[in-house]
Parts: sequence; structure tokens; C-alpha cells
Amino acid sequence: MRLAESVAFGSMTIGAGWPALMAYAEVEFEMGLFTTTRAHGCLLRCWALPVSALLLGACTDALPTDVEGYAERCLKLNVERLPLTPDDPHVGEKNVYACNVTASQLIDGDGAPIRPYPEGTLIVKEAFRDGQRDPWLIALMRKGGGAWQWAEYTRNFADQDFAELPISDSVCTDCHRQVEPIDWVFTPFSNR
Repeated sequence: MRLAESVAFGSMTIGAGWPALMAYAEVEFEMGLFTTTRAHGCLLRCWALPVSALLLGACTDALPTDVEGYAERCLKLNVERLPLTPDDPHVGEKNVYACNVTASQLIDGDGAPIRPYPEGTLIVKEAFRDGQRDPWLIALMRKGGGAWQWAEYTRNFADQDFAELPISDSVCTDCHRQVEPIDWVFTPFSNR
């Protein structure tokens, strides 16, 4: 009997550098064993159920408590959900929030963005799969000591807790380096 199910793994490295970059994977189960995995258009083969346990067991800490309630207490940088772009590693539409800052710290009187972001700024990016109301991914940038710290959290279903993905900062900085001159943040604050 075959059962197709969608699973989100995020980006991680397994074992001795074996990459498992699967922001959104379609997995077919056949009698308890993985038979085929399709991720970002790549066909991968997984040979046994223990591989899935390794992937899911690699997730660690839960979403930090200071992130809870971000959508109500933080400034939403974008007006409408941001669409998926071809080179985007975070599948789905997104909203981006800046926490622990005021609008006057992000934009000057003429409407120009203020950079760099102040110490203590927390950037929260949430990603939504097609047709879903609840985010499946939370990506964080936390400014401290003049530098950004990076983390990603994911879940498969809205009733699950988020779990941190064990990724290195370079996974994030390699992409965000494009916007290093504007303090590593892609989404500008849209003054409304």
C-alpha cells in the first residue's frame, strides 16, 4: 500500500557532511520504508525508516519564548505577503517582522531606511505553504555585539511545536551576503 505525504525538513547537514537540503520534500512511504524523496526537483533515495528518524531527531530546541507573539507586538516590515522567488530557500509566501525597535528607528523623516539596525533587534521571518494559514517555518536574525546570530525553526503541522534546525550560520550568511551593505536584511520597512 502506498501513501504520499508532504514533510518539511528545512536545511540541515547529516553525519560527516552529507547535505540534506530539503526545505520542502515530498516523500512516498511504502510498507514503512522510504522509497523515493523529491526535494527542490532533485530525486533522492532513502533506504530505510531509520534515516527518517535521524532527520527528524536532528531537530533540537523549541522556538525561543521571546519570539512568541511576534505578529502582535513587532513591526511588520512588508505590507502584503512576500511571494516565493526562484532562488528562495524558504518555500512559500513570507511575512517579515522587526522586534524590539520602533518605526522611527527603521525609517527617517524623509521615508529613507535607517541602517544599521540597533542592538537587540530581532528579525522574524515566517513562511507559509500554499493555502495554509499557519507558518511552517520561522527564521530568526538576532542582533547582538554588532553582529547577527541566525536560527531556523520548522514544523510539519500547525498543532506541532517548532523545532530548531541544526544549521551553521554560513547557510544563512551565504545567501544574505547579497544585502550585507544594508545590514543583511532583504526586506525594507514599508512606511504605512
